[in-house]
Amino acid sequence: MNNQIQTASEVKYSSLASTSAHETCKNQKSRANFLSYLLFAAIALSAAFTSCNGDDDDNGGGIPIDPRKIVGTIPSDAKYSAVAKAKINVCYWSVAADDEVCNYFAEVDIVARNFTIELGEEIDAKFLHRRFANQPSSITVSNPNAMILWISDVLGYNADDEGLATFWLGTEGNNGFRAELHWVYSDRDVNVNGAEVEDDNWMEEMEVYSLTLKKGWNIVYRTTTQVTQGAKIEFSNNAIVTGLKWIGYLWSEDY
Repeated sequence: MNNQIQTASEVKYSSLASTSAHETCKNQKSRANFLSYLLFAAIALSAAFTSCNGDDDDNGGGIPIDPRKIVGTIPSDAKYSAVAKAKINVCYWSVAADDEVCNYFAEVDIVARNFTIELGEEIDAKFLHRRFANQPSSITVSNPNAMILWISDVLGYNADDEGLATFWLGTEGNNGFRAELHWVYSDRDVNVNGAEVEDDNWMEEMEVYSLTLKKGWNIVYRTTTQVTQGAKIEFSNNAIVTGLKWIGYLWSEDY
């Protein structure tokens, strides 16, 4: 989808998904077979979801879920012991600047591995952009002018304000399935529905949208299912995924 924000955790997952798809693309299949497999995967995936008609207190694992605040716990692994601050950095591609624009949206201290970030009701315009503008005909958007703030992860910094890690609320990538919880603000009601298949010659990726965003903060789930020759990525706020936990990624592990 055009104008899609990719934070550090999404970039990492994208890399992992690409590697997995590259290993399986040796078994070439037609686009028709691929889409048929996606349909089968979507049916199987429904078993992992529990329907949800409103805000929930937790996701079945005891983690509080609130669209208006982020309540997190740093993993107990000793490699994260120096993390003292939690920050949210919002980045998106600016057509006007012809470059990526990043701004810090929030910052709080971490106490005994725990933190709470209040997201607020009034959002500065510099954090908002038209995420759903200029979409392909296969994706319908009720109001393409909706201004969106999309938060998918939290950055960890030490006491000297040096960036160390990325943390997100999700599930481990087991058995070809992974899920993340995102916090999404919209300045107006907007519905986004449809699917788009992207093909870069050696893998295919289908993005499926089933979003009903209300004005204000919303909870959105991003699920990824690995299939024979690519991945199915679904964005939905009509269901919840159980078993979420806070997962970390140390930046130094890139080197």
